[in-house]
Amino acid sequence: MAQSKYNNNEEMLGAGTFGAVYKHWSTSRKVFLARKVFQNAKDFNDEYTWYAKCAQLAMTDGRSSCVVAMLGVLNNELVRPAIDMELAKESLWSVAFHDDGSQSNCLALVDAAAVHNVLVDCLSGLGFLHDVVGISHNDIKPQNLLLFNNGKTKICDLGLCTELRAE
Repeated sequence: MAQSKYNNNEEMLGAGTFGAVYKHWSTSRKVFLARKVFQNAKDFNDEYTWYAKCAQLAMTDGRSSCVVAMLGVLNNELVRPAIDMELAKESLWSVAFHDDGSQSNCLALVDAAAVHNVLVDCLSGLGFLHDVVGISHNDIKPQNLLLFNNGKTKICDLGLCTELRAE
């Protein structure tokens, strides 16, 4: 796990090409959130567009609960742009692999029912993105499947999504 900090006190949860995600304390909500801080405004705008569309359509389809919810944005000239999202317990990657990439015992997925639940949630989230939002995720991998305390698995990182073409 990366131990880099943001704003001197926020633990880095992960990093990628377009930015990094930090564990952020929200003083207004009084909870920890996941704050994705982007390298540039274009990448922020691309991902924000898809999260905003998901939020707009979430009331129409229960499968939206399998996509991480956007809780706020930070977008001004004083700081790098950021999106605040639900904070998960861990990613599927962190459950299945050690920091060095070697396979773990995967204790969270010891039975068929647990694996089934992860797959159902993942497919539900992808169905919502495809059928309702009209986008393809294009980056499904264990790091982008988040496990929550309530047993729910949710898809995150909409940065590489593309709009589906009408047929």
